[in-house]
Amino acid sequence: MAVATFSQFNSTEPCFLQFTPLLQRVSAAVQRTLASTTTTAEFQSVLQRNITVHELLRDTLVSETSVLQRSETSVLNASETPTSQKVDEETVQKVLTHFAHYKPDHTPQLVFRSTAQSTLSRLLDDSRGRSDTVLIVVSMGGSVFGCFNEEPWHYSSSFYGTGASEVFKVENGVVKAFGRSKVNSFFRLSTETQLIVGGGNRHAIYLDAFLKHGASGECLTYKSPPLAELSEFECAVVELWSFS
Repeated sequence: MAVATFSQFNSTEPCFLQFTPLLQRVSAAVQRTLASTTTTAEFQSVLQRNITVHELLRDTLVSETSVLQRSETSVLNASETPTSQKVDEETVQKVLTHFAHYKPDHTPQLVFRSTAQSTLSRLLDDSRGRSDTVLIVVSMGGSVFGCFNEEPWHYSSSFYGTGASEVFKVENGVVKAFGRSKVNSFFRLSTETQLIVGGGNRHAIYLDAFLKHGASGECLTYKSPPLAELSEFECAVVELWSFS
């Protein structure tokens, strides 16, 4: 009976995976009780003596299920509701004006703005063929930073790019940019799972596959300081602008 009951659960489903060990223990305990008793009354008596253990298991299962349900609700809401955040227009204008000398006769266009369901792949796909781009990142802590690159973004598991690239941070309303140091050529690396700008010590910018988490540290490629308020940060919004 216990085996049949437990087999009703599809333990390969994500919602059951974390409960599999608990369910297996319950199933094994019931089987042992059945094997050691011969009548229904005896079986009920054994269960009654162990009611505290059973209640503990029940409460644990209910508690963990509630946590899982709250987690699933949060994920569902995040995936269905795009974020309305964007970089404020004054900051965008300051950043774009700073790099306008690369393409003085071109009006910058917004190529990509992250939402709750955005991915790095989407950013790379949307920017295909777009040269002279400015990546702007805003962290949850309020830091604004990013990079300018002359060559278009593309998928590459090795570093690529030219010396016509800079990283920057906005500090007290002023754009502070850092050009290549000629120490190395670790300009950019971008795959489906990670975006990296700079290297040799720490990356100037690192973003994950979902544009949610990032990191920034002192970088030899640009001799730049950490660009964000913390070495690891959460992204509020990521934008990509192009002068092409």
